[in-house]
Amino acid sequence: MASLLAVPDLALSLRAVVKHYGSIAAVDGLDLDVPEGTCVGLLGPNGAGKSTTMKMLTAQVIADSGDIEVLGHRLPDDSKAARAEMGVCPQLDNLDTSLTVEQNLLVFSYLYRLTRAERKPAIERALQVAN
Repeated sequence: MASLLAVPDLALSLRAVVKHYGSIAAVDGLDLDVPEGTCVGLLGPNGAGKSTTMKMLTAQVIADSGDIEVLGHRLPDDSKAARAEMGVCPQLDNLDTSLTVEQNLLVFSYLYRLTRAERKPAIERALQVAN
């Protein structure tokens, strides 16, 4: 029988996370644990740090200080492995309608820090999957 005091595995763990944009502290000392299997929403007024927090969790933005772990992977060091295991549904699609599909995929390959050698094969795979 499992202990009632057993600590669940954490999907997300943030400790003392800080992110500044110039002199503005977008996130200032955030501590957060989210157990596996939990659905969470970030709510707050404009400027509260919701988008910055999501960008740090997906390694699109690097925290100035603090520790972030996603699905057991430390960010940003192991961000590729973390992103391979996560799914994120943004509020709005982020496609640039003035670009082709291939150009949009290229933009996302930069955002996800693919190396130059990884970009073309990844874009080709994505196009094949979507065909």
